[in-house]
Amino acid sequence: MHAQDRPGAANATLEGMRTRTTVGLLLAVSGALYACGSAGLSSFSADGAGGQEPGGADAGFGATGAAAPMAGSDRGLTPVDNAVILVHAAKSQSFRLCFENETDRRPQPDSDVMPEANVVGVEVGAAVRLGPLRGAPGMVYLFEEPLIRAFYPAFGGAGQGPTCKNLLENTNLQKLAEPLGAITTDLSQGVHLVVVRGCPSDSPLVKHSVAECGASWTSATGNLSVTDITLTGAQRPSPGTLPAQVVNLSQPLEGSRGARPVVVSFGDLLTPGSSATVLATNPPVFGSAQPSLPASLGYDSSNTAIYESVGFRVSLGADTGGAADAGSTTLLDESLARIQKLSSPRDVPPTYYAAASNYALLLLGDPNAKLADGGADTDDRRNLHFLAVPVIEPKSDAGADGGSGGSGGSGGGSVDGGAATTP
Repeated sequence: MHAQDRPGAANATLEGMRTRTTVGLLLAVSGALYACGSAGLSSFSADGAGGQEPGGADAGFGATGAAAPMAGSDRGLTPVDNAVILVHAAKSQSFRLCFENETDRRPQPDSDVMPEANVVGVEVGAAVRLGPLRGAPGMVYLFEEPLIRAFYPAFGGAGQGPTCKNLLENTNLQKLAEPLGAITTDLSQGVHLVVVRGCPSDSPLVKHSVAECGASWTSATGNLSVTDITLTGAQRPSPGTLPAQVVNLSQPLEGSRGARPVVVSFGDLLTPGSSATVLATNPPVFGSAQPSLPASLGYDSSNTAIYESVGFRVSLGADTGGAADAGSTTLLDESLARIQKLSSPRDVPPTYYAAASNYALLLLGDPNAKLADGGADTDDRRNLHFLAVPVIEPKSDAGADGGSGGSGGSGGGSVDGGAATTP
């Protein structure tokens, strides 16, 4: 079953249609969950522990610090040395993922990772930080969050609900799983982005295109898939600088730019004619972070007023093909304050941008986002935007872990990739 995109409030009709078409399956599955003894679903686990996983709730996830819920919710993306960051760069619903080699866990993220979120899943244009996995995850399966929501507690309920094994072995629920492809990278060490990309197949009300979904997309089968990108920590050069790289995760931007270069720059966004520092030109879509070493961007970190005026600009440069309109076009101006708000709402810019050794700026969304009826989509998550992901928390000295944690309560990290600790 392919996910369907539901941008904005105009898709209430589509939501109703999806609800009616899936309610029979959900009711049937609800009965199967409590009647199917062969899969151990009556207690949501083979040992009757109510879905509690070995070693306690989600042992292994968040083992290096408190994992945080999706960007834009209440706890943000706190810096931890070893981590897996789930990113929603697709044109689909909120999701949860299962990993072939870790089916004893519940779909991630779960309520242990997101204890205070209204939606336990990764929403479009957002990210959720987990602890490291145990190794290479193997095949990755996507479950649309609304379709499995009924089987998990709405709030809290740590350690409850069916595991991935339960879902994937049940003859009804396995139909809801979308195989995204395999990841063979070892995700037990380092910081890794696990990016869901592409689009589902077309529906009667929602149509897609190759430009927004990528060359492999077809209207009949879609092309939802997964990509892993490794982030590298770096030593923070000095106070008053922002070490940053860009990770381009916007397929719609790539599909619409034509021959014009994409330029990401940093500087004063409000003063006409002010100079800017170019951070990256044509960062490859779903490629590695650019530049290869974080750029040290200078700003007056002691002046709290500048966080509303200084930030990042995404523009299209001159068309080298000789088009009549060869001027530069600004697609996005986003201040440091706005990026912080989208990335970690409970933080404040001066502390958020001082928390980590370096930051990955995830460029997400569509520069021309539309609702199903063709009108402009005003959802910040669907429009072009940045998330600032702290890669590694700095040490307080050369050999010991940092003392205090970040906004989500994680412990100090180490810039050499060693395990962080939890207070």
